[in-house]
Amino acid sequence: MAKHFNLSAFYTALDAQREAKHLSWREVAIETGVNASTLTRIGQGKSPNAENFLALTNWLGLDPKVFWDMKEQGKTETLTIISVALQGDPCLDDESIALIDGLVRNTYEKLHKP
Repeated sequence: MAKHFNLSAFYTALDAQREAKHLSWREVAIETGVNASTLTRIGQGKSPNAENFLALTNWLGLDPKVFWDMKEQGKTETLTIISVALQGDPCLDDESIALIDGLVRNTYEKLHKP
C-alpha cells in the first residue's frame, strides 16, 4: 500500500498552532528555523523537505506519522488525536475538556461518512 502525505492537514495544523500562539508566519519561521518562504510554499501546496517537515512537526508537538495516510486511519484515530490534544491543553479544566470532547464526538458521529 502506498503512503500519501496529507499536505492540507499539515498546513491546517500549522495555521491552527500559529493562530493559537498569536504569531505571524514570520514569527513561526523564527521559532522553527524554517525559512518564511518555505512556509509560504507550503501554503501554496508544495511539500516541505524532510528537515523542514521534522522541524515543523516538532514545533507542532505532533508525531510526524499523523500526516501520512490519514484517510486510511479512520474514525478511531481521528477522535483519539483530538481527545489527546484536548487532555494536554493547559488552558482547559477537566469539565471544559469533557464538554469539548463530547461535542466533537457527537458532531463527528453525525457528519462522518462511513
